[in-house]
Amino acid sequence: MSWASHIPALIESPAPMDTSTPSQANDLELIRCCAMRIEGVAAAIESVWEVGVRHGEHREPWTLDFQMLAAGIYLETVPASYALRVAATFRYCADKMSVAGSQVLVDESWWIVIRYLTAVSDSISRLLGTEMQIGQVETVALSPSPPAVIRYDKLAPLLHPEGVFIQQQAAVRVGESCRRPHFVLESEELAWIAALAAGSTVIDLGVANGYSTRSMYRRLASLWRKLGVDDRVHGVAHAARMGWLPASVHVCDPTDSLSHNTNLIPSED
Repeated sequence: MSWASHIPALIESPAPMDTSTPSQANDLELIRCCAMRIEGVAAAIESVWEVGVRHGEHREPWTLDFQMLAAGIYLETVPASYALRVAATFRYCADKMSVAGSQVLVDESWWIVIRYLTAVSDSISRLLGTEMQIGQVETVALSPSPPAVIRYDKLAPLLHPEGVFIQQQAAVRVGESCRRPHFVLESEELAWIAALAAGSTVIDLGVANGYSTRSMYRRLASLWRKLGVDDRVHGVAHAARMGWLPASVHVCDPTDSLSHNTNLIPSED
């Protein structure tokens, strides 16, 4: 199962609320706006190259070394007060992403965006002589488009196309992973998963619901496709991560080869 399918639930999992930071309900959209900004910056830089400006040699624009150069250019046209709020927002999103990344195996694109957001935040903070403390600086509701006043004509000659492309693709991947699922499970489907989690076989499930075994297999296969998983083991494991299963049910780790045979281990409670 793709790591990206876990991200919405992880980002929006319950956490202590802080009125100085974006609401929990907006976290996914905020991270997605950060990703779209990264895409926008890449597009703006590419447009500068298209008119004949030569590229540079920096291949890792997500590093602090590069962002210290970029922040100086950024602050030429963006007010310091706004820059600090953007830095606080980027730091907030990077922290949220780091927590999510510690709970599911994400790919390199997730960490590239985290490094970029952190480097931008740190570089702005250092150049303005402030120590970024989340909660002490007001965050800002980000537009998905970067400010048009940024001197992209100064940034483009510093960057190599390879690095811009890698960062752009990482942002696309993160943005897609932060989209909320466009489906809702029916109560019957949740009951099927719970029954499997409790130890029922597909045959048992078919008998209990009035379906033939073949029909039950087809319906479950459709459910697994809906969830974006490959099979029953991963479907139940996904349901457990999403909090859809009773706390009394313990689910086998799908990476354990034995789980493909035993499938589930009901709680002894």
